[in-house]
Amino acid sequence: RIQSKDGVGVGAARTAESGQQSAVSEEAKSKWQGSDNEQQITDNGSFASVMPNPVTNVLRLNVQNSKGQEVQTTLLDAAGRQVLGRRFEPETNTHQEEFGVSELPTGMYFMKVTTPEKSALLKVVKL
Repeated sequence: RIQSKDGVGVGAARTAESGQQSAVSEEAKSKWQGSDNEQQITDNGSFASVMPNPVTNVLRLNVQNSKGQEVQTTLLDAAGRQVLGRRFEPETNTHQEEFGVSELPTGMYFMKVTTPEKSALLKVVKL
């Protein structure tokens, strides 16, 4: 169990957090937004899923089959602004990372999960 400032990662992982003030680059935004984008927004992806959804206090991100790969997560608000971000490297094939979201306003968010081989964009509803 790994304690971090914003949450708890279950399973062994190395983590690095990015501050809430960091901006998402225009290049990164264009990769995830736009009509010509092939990225599908899903409730849960094949290698990444979130629960509970809708969420009130703690959002759990489950990542599968990413052992030894850097996983980068970014929680974006409906306007595309980064509100949370974290990087970690799972040391097991099944990893759960927790994010404290109780301070966030209610609304629609998107969890962007990226590894060198895969990516997912997950819809998250905050109550």
